[in-house]
Amino acid sequence: MWLIIMGHRCMFSLGGPLFNPERIEEIYTSALNMILLNGTIIVDTFFLISGFLSCYLMLLELDKKRKVNVSLLYAYRYIRLTPVYAMVVGFYATIYPKLGDGPMWDQKVGLERDRCRDNWWANLLYINNYVNAENMCMFQSWFLACDMHYFLLSPLIIYPLWRWPRPGKVLLFFITSLSIFVPFAVTLLGGLDAVLLLFMSTLADPVSNETFRSIYIPSHTRAAPYFIGIVWGYVLYKIRSEGIKINKKFAAVIFIFLHFVAFGSIFGAWAFYIPDIPRSALEKALYGGFHRAGWAISIGWLIVACALSLAGPYRALLSWKPMVPLGRLTYCAFLAHSGVQMYQSASMRVPEYMTYFKMLWMTLGDVSFTFGVALVLYMLFEAPVTALQRIFFKKDRKPAGDNQQLPVTMVQNEIRETCRA
Repeated sequence: MWLIIMGHRCMFSLGGPLFNPERIEEIYTSALNMILLNGTIIVDTFFLISGFLSCYLMLLELDKKRKVNVSLLYAYRYIRLTPVYAMVVGFYATIYPKLGDGPMWDQKVGLERDRCRDNWWANLLYINNYVNAENMCMFQSWFLACDMHYFLLSPLIIYPLWRWPRPGKVLLFFITSLSIFVPFAVTLLGGLDAVLLLFMSTLADPVSNETFRSIYIPSHTRAAPYFIGIVWGYVLYKIRSEGIKINKKFAAVIFIFLHFVAFGSIFGAWAFYIPDIPRSALEKALYGGFHRAGWAISIGWLIVACALSLAGPYRALLSWKPMVPLGRLTYCAFLAHSGVQMYQSASMRVPEYMTYFKMLWMTLGDVSFTFGVALVLYMLFEAPVTALQRIFFKKDRKPAGDNQQLPVTMVQNEIRETCRA
């Protein structure tokens, strides 16, 4: 989440007025800067984790109860995500435009207000990455639509894995292979860029970019990391359920190899920023189709290795206790951070003189302010909804007269747990 906030800080700052645009254009000439310019690949980590958890937890649920109520699962997911999301969309469409001003206020915030007023319904139906995508409300909201689409498909893949393992594996292999082939084919046939090239014209308004709309945000071109996450979830489930032991030397070899795959997935994008070396449509399609899969395979192994205590220092870092309460806030931080950054960008009175240090300094401010806003959103909307879900979706309710908690008490306890953390 911090890396995504940093990437969007680059988008808002480098896509705005600058005193030193010539110096900024130099960042496109260095392979090391692909950490920023190809940082969009970080989003695939969220898809990977979502697919991994959906598979692993659903398989455990099937082992325990022998069935899954799919309609209840869908309802739970929609109610879990939508209330706080709707509040943020409503805030963009009504209150947010009245909170500031500046030479670019109407150009940025006013445009976002109009888009949210016209297309809020597409967001709440999770179809905004296909319907009126050129006028999308909240540019980062495409992710929620994709994730919802994949979640709706996941029981249709995971249940056969559990019930009929051999046909289920064939189905999973076919779906995963197809999810890798589709972006390859779309990039090749459409003559599109291999990745979303973050030139300054794109950063000013990414929604207007053709590659953004055709490759970056559609569910059918971003599915590979989610289904690879399902594969890794199934792998961990089989390792634990069958007591399979992983040799530490073998794990180390996999780690070394997948480090190269992950770095290649990130830094390979530099080849498409070099202006003097034209790339063929096939080269673009190969990288566009496979780099996200390479990243997902690498991070998927990291998750499994951490679960099996084979990840060394990675496990110590990713299991750090302060990550737990901050992790509870990442969904609200995802919804809120672009509003924080857009406010600063739209209310500027003079151009910025941008440096790496200033970018880092502004990112740290964004992270701090965003997670503060996220805490408020969580306590006012997400935590109460979570507590109410526990009440209404709980099957084994105690009969009347038992010493059970009142709904208000459960909401208070949810908020109290977060504040204590």
